[in-house]
Amino acid sequence: MSSHWAKTIAPAQQVVTAIAPNGQEVTVSYDKLILGTGAISRSLRIEGMDTPGVFCLRWMGDSFKVNQYIIDHNVQSAIIVGGGYIGLEIADALFLPGLQVTLIEYFPHCFEHSSQQFR
Repeated sequence: MSSHWAKTIAPAQQVVTAIAPNGQEVTVSYDKLILGTGAISRSLRIEGMDTPGVFCLRWMGDSFKVNQYIIDHNVQSAIIVGGGYIGLEIADALFLPGLQVTLIEYFPHCFEHSSQQFR
């Protein structure tokens, strides 16, 4: 059901009402519901974004490219821009094998836009 937007979820009835591209409402029943909220990575509009060794992560394949670059170039340190969930996951994944990691975040705290329970 690509290009549909979820309008309502009725857990008691186990149905989701969605809006089709033509504007028509569609009701879909389910046994189990998984919410995939999605994400859009945003490339910074700064000089150097096209430099080898600078990556914008969105897909799993992007992480494979980063890993291969680290191996091929014997990378010892990395800078992560963004202190959200993905930025922290990447920082952890690079720190664990021994890279020196610097995290840069615009807001005073990581997870600034997340629930209070995560800060």
